[in-house]
Amino acid sequence: MAVTGGTDAPADASWEVITENSEYLLDLAAGRVRRIPVAAEGLRGDGAWLRLRGVSNLRAGQPMVLVLQIRDDGIATIRCTSPVLRIRRLAPPTGMP
Repeated sequence: MAVTGGTDAPADASWEVITENSEYLLDLAAGRVRRIPVAAEGLRGDGAWLRLRGVSNLRAGQPMVLVLQIRDDGIATIRCTSPVLRIRRLAPPTGMP
């Protein structure tokens, strides 16, 4: 899982990312993401953990870019978010460093 392009987030951590339209839970160590929409309009895979192949531009004030594995044929889905409002590092689960 790649973390690139203006992102200072350690690749072994978990993050809560609040955008103008959604909340994202990024589990970078496990390479997965879950989107919880704030607006009524939903996207494919909302609420489910999806395979996260890459993330870039994870910084406040900018749209975040996610490379997701949603399709079964191996073709990646690129998702650009609305601008990021807040980023908060989550505590690791009990028993993890």
